[in-house]
Amino acid sequence: GFDIYGQCQHGARYLDFRVVHDVVRGQSQYYTAHGMAGASFEEMLNQVRRFLDEHPTEVLICDFNHFHRFECAAHHLKFLDIMERCLGYHMAPLALRRASSGGKGTVTYRELLTAGRRAVCLYGGWDF
Repeated sequence: GFDIYGQCQHGARYLDFRVVHDVVRGQSQYYTAHGMAGASFEEMLNQVRRFLDEHPTEVLICDFNHFHRFECAAHHLKFLDIMERCLGYHMAPLALRRASSGGKGTVTYRELLTAGRRAVCLYGGWDF
């Protein structure tokens, strides 16, 4: 199998991230799980950023869901901080989607490219 960067290189544009929170030596850790534990989440998001940095006309949909062991709001807030730190300048903000040409919360590919925001992030069924 391919890592996230390799999957994007081979045409994937929708990424299904299932997220696990764990505490290791008193520190929150986040990693992916799809049946088995996977890579660290920060490593995967850095691969997404690398792909977007190298491909300025591509848009990725990142669907973050199945939040395992997220036991309090602080776990979500720390995870969101990692997302913003890794993908920040690529993330399509909710305001862009609300101010889209249709005005109904949709945004066109062209609007994403023009704004330079090409990572559409979905968070547990809610737009981020």
